[in-house]
Amino acid sequence: MIAIGHATVIPLQKLHICKGLVKANILAGMVAAEGFFAIACCKRISLNEFVGRIMLIIGIQVEPEYDMPRAGDIRDSLADISPAEEALGYHPDYDMNLGLKETIKWFQKI
Repeated sequence: MIAIGHATVIPLQKLHICKGLVKANILAGMVAAEGFFAIACCKRISLNEFVGRIMLIIGIQVEPEYDMPRAGDIRDSLADISPAEEALGYHPDYDMNLGLKETIKWFQKI
């Protein structure tokens, strides 16, 4: 959770792109908004699709192993970013695939 001024921006979706979160925090510091705002890419994506995108980027194909669902498991996620759009003027403008490529490239360097 990151608080700037009176607005608190919480990255509720695990798959957010950091550039979007930075943008939301800058916007939060520029307006007189109060509340909690979900920041996400505003597209539903399943874990299988997410893993598939990663495998495509790194050039491997691995068959996933599935286990029984557990309490609290989330099949897919779609955060409601409309409060952030209205109060902060936030609109996602960063492509998830580009963000994944940049993230993977960074991890390959370390």
